[in-house]
Amino acid sequence: NPVTLHELFEATRSHYEGMALDDRKDVGAGPYHASFRGRPLQWQYKGKAYVNERKPGTEQTGWNFVAQIRSGVPAPLAAVNWFSVDDTSFAVRVPFFGATTRVPRSFADGNGDALTFSFDSAFWVNNMVANFAYQNAYAVPEILRELEARERQHFEAFRAADMEARSLFEQSPERAIEFVTKFSEDLANAQTQYWLGLWQRLFVQYRDGFNITSAGRRAPNHGGKQGGIVPSVRERGCDEEWKGR
Repeated sequence: NPVTLHELFEATRSHYEGMALDDRKDVGAGPYHASFRGRPLQWQYKGKAYVNERKPGTEQTGWNFVAQIRSGVPAPLAAVNWFSVDDTSFAVRVPFFGATTRVPRSFADGNGDALTFSFDSAFWVNNMVANFAYQNAYAVPEILRELEARERQHFEAFRAADMEARSLFEQSPERAIEFVTKFSEDLANAQTQYWLGLWQRLFVQYRDGFNITSAGRRAPNHGGKQGGIVPSVRERGCDEEWKGR
């Protein structure tokens, strides 16, 4: 069977899970079985050289993409660049048609840079989510669930936009090109804001090493000046395997 986009996306965010190089069980993974290692990847101790494997999904990624070229489609719409920035492990890609004429603000030059933070920048927002995962490995499954859900939504949105663009192209190529440009522009900016919201939810839930969630509708609520609603606060602890070490 042909390789699907989803399979390619998964391959680029791999950390060798379930393979010989899966390092979530070694001592460097820490109590929460992290698949990330501090730099440098090559290091020495007492005269011996060691190396931590570089995974496909890796920190310090500038940008990443999967290119899709389709037959039987008008040339300006045939190529699609599924693009994102920062670590492929936690970056949701946005589809850009080859005919796109504008760069979304969230991806644009001048909206933050390597030393200037911006909450509207996909690079910085993706960094926030990724760095939260590096330091709080127990949150990775939740982040990946969100990522896959957003990915499915982007596939569905793309299919609908693609059909509309092809129809428009028969009437007016200029209108079709503006349509796909605005589609990707809006989707990219919306994804950046959604990912910012995800980071906010993660920070609230996992702050101070706890798991802080709603205690339900009957939870005490002391009002604004008295501290507001009382949440459920659970200590995380370690699993039995780590305790045994």
